[in-house]
Amino acid sequence: MTEDSSTLGLAVAIGGVVFLIYHFFSPSKSLVESSQPLEPAAVSSRIPLIGHLLGLIRDTNNYYTYLSSRVPDLPIFTISLFFSFKAYVVTSPLLVAAVHRHYKSLSFDPLLEHTAKRLVGMSKDGLQKLTTMGVPEKLFKNVHPAMLPGLEMDHMSRVMLTRLENALNTLAEQVAQDESKSLDLYRWTRQTIGLASTDAVYGPQNPFQDPKFFELFEQFEQNIMPLFLNFYPRVFARKAFDAREYCVTAYTKFIADGSLNSASSMVQAHDKTHLDAGLSSEDTARQGIALGLGVMGNIIPSSFWMLFHIYDQPELLDELRKEVEPLLSKDADGKSENVSLDVTSLQTEAPKLSSMFHEVLRYRSTLASVRFVKEDTILAPKDPTSTRQYMLKKGNIVQMPGHVVHRRPDTWGTDADSLRPNRFIDFLQGNEKIQPVSYRAFGGGDHICPGRYFSATEVLSFVTCFIVRFNLERTTGLEDGLSGYSDTQKPHANMTWKEPALMTSMFSSSILPPRDPIPVKITTRDEWRGSFKLTMSDAGGKFKLASG
Repeated sequence: MTEDSSTLGLAVAIGGVVFLIYHFFSPSKSLVESSQPLEPAAVSSRIPLIGHLLGLIRDTNNYYTYLSSRVPDLPIFTISLFFSFKAYVVTSPLLVAAVHRHYKSLSFDPLLEHTAKRLVGMSKDGLQKLTTMGVPEKLFKNVHPAMLPGLEMDHMSRVMLTRLENALNTLAEQVAQDESKSLDLYRWTRQTIGLASTDAVYGPQNPFQDPKFFELFEQFEQNIMPLFLNFYPRVFARKAFDAREYCVTAYTKFIADGSLNSASSMVQAHDKTHLDAGLSSEDTARQGIALGLGVMGNIIPSSFWMLFHIYDQPELLDELRKEVEPLLSKDADGKSENVSLDVTSLQTEAPKLSSMFHEVLRYRSTLASVRFVKEDTILAPKDPTSTRQYMLKKGNIVQMPGHVVHRRPDTWGTDADSLRPNRFIDFLQGNEKIQPVSYRAFGGGDHICPGRYFSATEVLSFVTCFIVRFNLERTTGLEDGLSGYSDTQKPHANMTWKEPALMTSMFSSSILPPRDPIPVKITTRDEWRGSFKLTMSDAGGKFKLASG
């Protein structure tokens, strides 16, 4: 840096400190400010102009939870993100449904250009073709069918199940050789689920198999927010920028050498849609890296939190083992050296496990679905008890924070802030209906997660085999770590493991992973030693999901 730039930076820093001191110690303003007629009520911040933006940078989507707790009676409110740029924050399921109905004027597609530019660094030529060649519409048409239950998803799922099978069998062999084996539960889960998922998606030449690619992709994931600010990213977002560029170079080679042709139908459809629109191999690779965030971002922490919360509750662990063990087949002679599981059986024969999966996602998800306001739009809920309407002004965004919707007592009951494993049993057994707009773990509307069935198959198969085969003992963080919780703050009353701090910088994940290592001692259960085999019937991946 030059002396002039250093001086300028110091002046800005001093000015910023003076500004913050003045506003933090000035008299407090009313939390709810006046807004334009019909616009949702505006919620103020203590730092004018950029206070809400700073809050989102610091706390990511959890910031919406904080704001909503300050104005619990508002079904929708407005925050100013930067000068006149606003976000309309929707917390009512009825208004979420209204947003979905206005899919033409409240659209995600215009945001793709900003994501492509800021997040993955697409060229000007690539951005122009992305928007003028109808790529978003073509992606929806070409990619989504490959992720629905059927032959193409069956192939991906069987590759994934083979990788899981091998990883779990390898772990069992390692434990058999070392009865005091310990591991970091999150790191091992990330490696196992990450490679199983990406092998299924990217095929035999999967770039994630390169340890450096795998490591730098995580570095990219963990440092994304500075890239979105797009302020000299080579300098102020250096870690994410360098990691991204390494991955882009490797993925460009993946396309150029023909490895793409052996990838899954989903990846081929995704990348060839971009190539056919005239985008370069490098710009297509940049979009491929963005796709990788979707593949890796939530399935890994979902799998981890399932294990964490199940082993955290010994009685629940015992219940789930009793539910799934009858679904496992041993050799004809009754020996357990070879065990098989048709994961299709989990769809109908493991409601407690499936309920736990839904509940972990409900409890842990911080997904904030976003839409761009293309035209002034009047939003009104289909509610016979209310005639209230809200004006959403062109050029702003709509945010629908799932974490807030998932904690509404009027939807989920007085224990909405607690993790209750059997919460979804009645729904799964057909005795209760859940409105999809109330369950946001997979998004909703036209942009519901296309990989939701694949994810459910992987997580439930993985967890079933793991809990049957292994015992875990947390080596740190037992009851002595719970002193910071009151009974109402614990995820559940029987909690025995310490709740870890979260990695809030993982902005690309709606389910945040733990920040620190989770060391555990692992042993094999005597009655389930040996080799496991995972199979799946044709079109066997359609699990019943609350999101549809």
